[in-house]
Amino acid sequence: MASSSPYEVRYGKTESELRGLATALITAGFVPRRIAVGDAPDSLVSFDDGDVWVEFAEVVDSPSARYTNMMHDLSRDVKDDVDADATASAAVRGHHLEFRLAECPTKSEVRAVREELVAFLRSGSHTDVPERTLTSLREPMLRRMGTSLFRADWAHYEDGSPYILGIQSAAHAFSPLALAPVAYRRLERKRRTALSYGVRPIWLVLSVTDLRGVWDASVDLLSRSCPPIDPFSRVILCDGPRAIIWSGGVVAMRDVRLSAPSGV
Repeated sequence: MASSSPYEVRYGKTESELRGLATALITAGFVPRRIAVGDAPDSLVSFDDGDVWVEFAEVVDSPSARYTNMMHDLSRDVKDDVDADATASAAVRGHHLEFRLAECPTKSEVRAVREELVAFLRSGSHTDVPERTLTSLREPMLRRMGTSLFRADWAHYEDGSPYILGIQSAAHAFSPLALAPVAYRRLERKRRTALSYGVRPIWLVLSVTDLRGVWDASVDLLSRSCPPIDPFSRVILCDGPRAIIWSGGVVAMRDVRLSAPSGV
């Protein structure tokens, strides 16, 4: 990903996928000697006992992905807008400002939210908010999103950052079982795609990149049986320190926090 914003923190797609692929393989107990980036399939991975083609896919719940991406982009864009506006930059200097939205804006709403946030800061309205108190805002779009502001003085603006500005969504609940059907759908889609590659052996790595929920229940459900995985000879699903390995109708679970893998 190429971005001119100093607030862009996401990895490029290829780097992110390589990191996820390598982490999942090692967590599952398969240490690669070399990973050559491909196109279709995604990678050719060399192990001590030979080479394997490997497909990669992320596992993330759609609502969670929307919250994560939309709020990241909104926060980055508002900071860029403030930096580009001399009046807004001067107004926020010496302040620590944290906006919290109860609702995540849709694509059709996010522009209006962005513009209203910048106008709010540019006008200096944040100085009317009581210090160190989470205060609801009354501007039309910000009120619609259930926006609150926490403000404090930023005493280090002379020697450090001139201000601190954060925009985030309030906590939301996600079903702990929501990730299991997502993983099965990713598997089915990749199975259909892999049939056209005509290469063997081929593995699939599914990496859980969803950070907004606790997915133990989904992992437990996914580890109870081995679904059809052909044409893949092995499928690895990695969730942090845990990996589920589906192969030959058998399920194994490996947890790097434990001394040895266990069959399930």
